[in-house]
Amino acid sequence: MKHLLFAVFETNQYTRNVVNKLAENNINGTVLASTSLKHFMNELEDSDINFISLRHLSNLEKVNFEENTTFYALLEEEEIDSATAIIREETERFSKVRGGMFVLPVERYEGSF
Repeated sequence: MKHLLFAVFETNQYTRNVVNKLAENNINGTVLASTSLKHFMNELEDSDINFISLRHLSNLEKVNFEENTTFYALLEEEEIDSATAIIREETERFSKVRGGMFVLPVERYEGSF
């Protein structure tokens, strides 16, 4: 059975090390820049956007959000312990790189990951 590993890291000088270490150990996934809802709403309060519609989404790229790094990977069950151990070690149990992670079972999957 496949599992989804989902981790979010506050972006800092050590975050790239976490992702590089995963890649070095053949843990393939996707990395995205993201922001927390708290920072998102704080930035909106400081801008002239009063509500959000699809038209406003293009203007959001001009807002300076505090970024996080979001990593997710679809893994085999036997890969989960290795991946989570790497994240724990590289983040020093989320003290050097703040954030969190969780794993969900995936009942169905189609594709070529």
